[in-house]
Amino acid sequence: MREVGQPMGVFKDIKELHAAAEPISAVARVIATSRPTSSSAGDPTMRVKLNISGATIESYEVIVSVPVPPCHVEDVVPGALLAARVDRANPKGVTFSWSD
Repeated sequence: MREVGQPMGVFKDIKELHAAAEPISAVARVIATSRPTSSSAGDPTMRVKLNISGATIESYEVIVSVPVPPCHVEDVVPGALLAARVDRANPKGVTFSWSD
């Protein structure tokens, strides 16, 4: 018997799909970086090797190219810890929330 107030049927499926699509909060430790290169979008792009870890994921390494606001380029150095969000379906889908 299901508990009162719990979603059922298609509503349960939708809730589970939505939860699966939510990015995972993680910590990205910078292992290595390239020099920033200019980008047509404005922010320089850096190729970064990261160690990703989080409460609900196993630690793994990934290399990504990410746009970095000019005021944060000096923050992306080996050993730095960055707050990250990871796409559940694509471990290379790492994004950062750059705050000033």
